[in-house]
Amino acid sequence: MANLFSSFAGRAAVAGSFRPAGVYNEVLTTGAPVRFQFYDFFAGAGLATLGLRKSWQCVWANDIDPRKAAVYTANFGTEHFLPGDVAQVTADQLPKPAEMAWASFPPPP
Repeated sequence: MANLFSSFAGRAAVAGSFRPAGVYNEVLTTGAPVRFQFYDFFAGAGLATLGLRKSWQCVWANDIDPRKAAVYTANFGTEHFLPGDVAQVTADQLPKPAEMAWASFPPPP
């Protein structure tokens, strides 16, 4: 099984991961309250999840640093958080659908 980064090549990992077009059309035409879903790679303390929470729902997050993972899970729970090395994650481990994949840069040393 390929790791996540090789799976993303050629959009293989995201094929079929979007909601049906009707859902987006309903949001645009009626203002239906649909929260879009996203993945938060290298989530750290969860600032992306915090900032996007009004219109977006984080359905999968990870970080390799145990201290950052502790802060994230204390604020947002453990059910969608996977601690550890993202290089070991496969596309099959990501819940679907998700409209966005967010990846934060690590802070400088």
